[in-house]
Amino acid sequence: MPRRTSHPTLSLFSRPTRIQAVRTAHERPFGPANGAISRRPPIYRLPPEILGQIFIACLPAENDGMYMNPDIYQAPMLLCQVCGHWRDIALSLPILWSTLKGSISRRTKSSHVDLFRLWLERARGHPLTLNLWSTSESDRVIDLFFARVHQWRRVTLDSQIADRLSKLPPGSAPLLEHVGLGRDPEFLRSNHKVAPALALLPRLRHLNLGDVVLSNFTHFTWPSLTHLTIGAPLDAHDCILTLYCCPRVEHVEFARYTYSRNDISHLPILTLRRLHTLIIHGQQEDPGQLLDHLTLPSLLSLDIPNPWDRTSLHYLDTRSRCQIQELTLREDNFTPEEDILYYLTLPCFHSLRSLDLWPLLSNTVATHLTWRPNQDPRTQCLPRLTALALRRCNTTDGVVSGLLASRFRPSHGSRPSRSLKWARVQYGRSPRHPPDARWSSYDYDVSVFRTLEAQGLQVSWDVPGSRR
Repeated sequence: MPRRTSHPTLSLFSRPTRIQAVRTAHERPFGPANGAISRRPPIYRLPPEILGQIFIACLPAENDGMYMNPDIYQAPMLLCQVCGHWRDIALSLPILWSTLKGSISRRTKSSHVDLFRLWLERARGHPLTLNLWSTSESDRVIDLFFARVHQWRRVTLDSQIADRLSKLPPGSAPLLEHVGLGRDPEFLRSNHKVAPALALLPRLRHLNLGDVVLSNFTHFTWPSLTHLTIGAPLDAHDCILTLYCCPRVEHVEFARYTYSRNDISHLPILTLRRLHTLIIHGQQEDPGQLLDHLTLPSLLSLDIPNPWDRTSLHYLDTRSRCQIQELTLREDNFTPEEDILYYLTLPCFHSLRSLDLWPLLSNTVATHLTWRPNQDPRTQCLPRLTALALRRCNTTDGVVSGLLASRFRPSHGSRPSRSLKWARVQYGRSPRHPPDARWSSYDYDVSVFRTLEAQGLQVSWDVPGSRR
């Protein structure tokens, strides 16, 4: 067995002296003065405030599913296992422990209750974001959350939790701003207690009803509500009555809008002065029936299928005098190119910065969207456009690439007031096109797309034979 060799320098010292030499080497300051290199990893030299911000960034983003179950392999519990310093910092930040998914799919054990209790204790008095889903075995866990109902800020509820919330005295949840109703068949059978309870919440701003239609929603006024999402089928008549109850609403989404078969022409036009985002989705339904009853002077973002009567958007523009910045026109209804050209001339769309076109794009429409360097900018189509998505291009090779190139970096003459920064291009066919016919070649388009990408344009494309 080879003899262990001591360090050449430390071997000259006695054991106590060697220990002191090692300590001195580790404690020696680093820097250009003595040329020493720090043995501490750089992350340990970060101030706790910066490290805390990094820890907060480890939490899931809201659009990635912000609710989480306690998990030793995910933040924040994972952060507590790295070292004592990290653990101290993680435990000092209540915000790391303020988001939680309070549901248990298996039989509740005492250890589960203790874990949720510890988690909530670490949140201290910070407002809570919770996803609560009850089971036959989860009453003890749900009791823990209701003991802190005064800290609720954002919650997603099932029918049993909502029913329990409705039985609390008024003012029990003073911080609650955001409520979502989960997919629960019980909501469809009985929900008459939910709306009265929600209407009493003093700070309720966001309400996501999911697939639930509250039978008595229109019996109450919702003066503080700013964001409303309804995923259940709702016809134009009920949409209008719903909006009458929300005078300060700013963002509205009707995810399954339907045309009203009854005559609603007698309903007065409703003015919503704060509404800036309107989203209407529906399969082969007419959003014009709803738009004809609205005046929206602050509208900035519109996402709709093509109205059956294109003048609906004209009259909305005439009444509202709004400056829309984002338009998504979906292909739930057939959209002739004449309608698209008509919309692009409306004054409310002159300020568009983002255009997302789902209808079939023809050469005529693409040419109309192309920037002309020698033309007066005031007469150009969409001079402020910075983002463009073309979902179904049925154009000749070179037309779409010419459109993007003209708006990204014109070679001479006048320039768009805002250069194009982002583009998405997909190719499609007319319904009259034979399904077994060969696709046209778009080699020139693709070559220009690659050149524009190299020059800085964020462009992606889906072309037969080439995808990026």
